[in-house]
Amino acid sequence: MMSGYQKIKKMPRWRLLREKIEKIIFAGSWPSRLGILTGYQGEIRVTYYRISVKNFPAAKQPLHFVFASDFHMGPTTHAQHIKNALQKIRALQPDILLLGGDFVYLEAKNIDAFVELLDTQIPTTVDKFAVPGNHDNHLDANYISDVLQKHGVRMLTNKWHCLSPPYDFISLHGLDDWLSGEPDVSSAFENSAAIKIVLMHSPSNYLDLQDIDFDLAFCGHTHGGQIAFADGSPLRAGSGPLSRLYNFGLFRPDVHLQKTLIVSRGVGFGSLPFRINSRPEIISCRLLPDEAN
Repeated sequence: MMSGYQKIKKMPRWRLLREKIEKIIFAGSWPSRLGILTGYQGEIRVTYYRISVKNFPAAKQPLHFVFASDFHMGPTTHAQHIKNALQKIRALQPDILLLGGDFVYLEAKNIDAFVELLDTQIPTTVDKFAVPGNHDNHLDANYISDVLQKHGVRMLTNKWHCLSPPYDFISLHGLDDWLSGEPDVSSAFENSAAIKIVLMHSPSNYLDLQDIDFDLAFCGHTHGGQIAFADGSPLRAGSGPLSRLYNFGLFRPDVHLQKTLIVSRGVGFGSLPFRINSRPEIISCRLLPDEAN
């Protein structure tokens, strides 16, 4: 049903040219400063979910996941805006912090400024996991991943991780980006626990999960269109075949299976330093027992 989509691993030539031009015209990071001065940056919405899962023991306390993606540290997203987002994350007091990629924009070295903010705002006691996004892959995924790991973020690119007791009945499964990377489902699901949580960058990664039994998946990438109509429908959907279908919000792609997909609008900005009808977003999700069981 969802097969036949063509992947383009390399960045298109037109996009390479556009980003070269952006590096020149965005010198001095004036777009991000303009975004802050005009009030288009700095405000971040928190969207709350409570997800019941059938294999969650009734005697256990809910587990609090916070998911954030698309920070886009660079000339179009002001450092204060990212700091505000990280402060909101800290205030939410997550048990687990999941980061969905696209940490930087235009230059891989921007990850250095991001981790400085991360270190000052998020306690080291919070377990942090991440996967790369298309911008990270097209720039230097290895450098970005290495820096993140040195600052306490565990990269789950095509890997799995079982949580520590008393939540060892939950496993995390991370996928490389569908469009720009090499997602390896076999490696990501080499082992698993009773409850499977997927961390990925793009909703198009759902195409990799057609034959996989999972409970909940988090992704971003779409920015909610970044510029949208009043009803939230995007003026232009992000790259990837499922970005318009699963633009933002909670979805159950197969009504016959208990698979839940949560798509975040993300934190930062792309080529434009502002959003319209698509506010920056952080996801707060509490996993809890299914009362029906």
